Amino acid sequence: MKESTANASWNKILLPLAPNGIAPAKNSPQHLVADLCATTLKPQRQFNPELLNVKEMIPEDVWVQLLDDADKSKHQKFEHYGREVSDVGESLKRILVDQVVNKDIIKAPRPMSDDIEATFLYYQNGQGLPLHLDNDATYEYNLLICLDKMQDLNNTDAGSATYFYLGEGAVKAAILQPGYGVWFHSGYTPHGRIPLKTESEISLLSVGMKVA
Repeated sequence: MKESTANASWNKILLPLAPNGIAPAKNSPQHLVADLCATTLKPQRQFNPELLNVKEMIPEDVWVQLLDDADKSKHQKFEHYGREVSDVGESLKRILVDQVVNKDIIKAPRPMSDDIEATFLYYQNGQGLPLHLDNDATYEYNLLICLDKMQDLNNTDAGSATYFYLGEGAVKAAILQPGYGVWFHSGYTPHGRIPLKTESEISLLSVGMKVA
């Protein structure tokens, strides 16, 4: 499904600003353009990114299944936007709908559809994600959950942050630890991921949602 005309136009501007995921330097031309985009979209953005302790909000057996499926799906992964991904199976999607979408874990401004898009994301060794907006024609909300993180003991870097441009000069970053997630209006919040340091790996679950 194609993006809305507005989102496609903004992504043509946003994607070249941070092609490797490295956040633009403050007051750089790239930063100012990204901030202009976020400021323009601010009236349409329904809420700011919210950090959630997802592991504490769902049954333990569901969390264990998420970890198990993420590990098993690694052999089916393929490259997309500079990192590797794999699709979540239909049975696990149904569990996510039951345990996440329909259990008020997320504070959605409107009822969400049961038709979700769920993807495992695998980042390692310098992989990041360009600054962009999600495809609002497919889904405009996202719950990004950190499943597992492996880091070299000699690597003192805090980890890979997902960062969000909120407009009017505001930028927010979330360095997720396993079990935590960030819920955000992804079709109207420019966001990217700073590349992982060498010898680090992280597994995430992206749950894209749209209005019912």
